[in-house]
Amino acid sequence: MASDFPPINQAISNITYELTVNRQGKPDRCTIVFSSRSTELDAAVCGGAMKRARFRPAKDRNGAPAFFVRRERINFVADKTQAGEYKNEDADIVISLPDVPQNNSYMTEVLLTMAGDGTLSDCAIRQSNAAPALDKLACEVASSPQIAAPIRDGNGNTVPGIRNYYVGYSNAPTVGAISR
Repeated sequence: MASDFPPINQAISNITYELTVNRQGKPDRCTIVFSSRSTELDAAVCGGAMKRARFRPAKDRNGAPAFFVRRERINFVADKTQAGEYKNEDADIVISLPDVPQNNSYMTEVLLTMAGDGTLSDCAIRQSNAAPALDKLACEVASSPQIAAPIRDGNGNTVPGIRNYYVGYSNAPTVGAISR
């Protein structure tokens, strides 16, 4: 709710957070991935998500309830006249390839199944808007140890579960594996 948030001092403020959701569909942990540069706003976002968010429990390939991590980005715009100046980048990971058309809208949603010891046990494509070769590349990149992080519950313990990433494609050089 808007009343949960403190005044926003910048014209545009962005925050990316990950919400770890338990087997019952309730938030168990909130982690700020990219800060808004306001500790008050960061705390309000995580506090609101922990208090209000509810999900249908995720299920693993065997149909058993599983933890999952949901990554969200929120764009706060203090002055509505500037809302059109910000371009929302929806991808968690951007892969740079010279053969991809400029300004393409290719997006692949990758689901990583993480084992209880924090290792990757499976990569699957949940939604594809790209060619099969790009989907395969998306799984390869998302499965790298720098990206496929273990899932931790509210106590910091590694738990089995599912993590999703949205992978976009660009023909421009990118810096870093995860871009937001």
